[in-house]
Amino acid sequence: MTGRLSAEEARRMILEKHAAGARAQLAYLEWLFKGNPAAGSHAAFAVYDGVVQSNRRRLNRRRWLWPIG
Repeated sequence: MTGRLSAEEARRMILEKHAAGARAQLAYLEWLFKGNPAAGSHAAFAVYDGVVQSNRRRLNRRRWLWPIG
């Protein structure tokens, strides 16, 4: 990564974080209502971990620069 993001990539990351937050809350509440809040916290962090891993895979794709002459 060069540290520079396009406006489209920045917008995509923000939208993914909002969606991940909502999914993490639902995952936690599901386990909380089942009576196991510890499993809920693990489920919530698993949602965030999945989003972070997919961002890393997408952003770390190598862009090959062919040497000139």
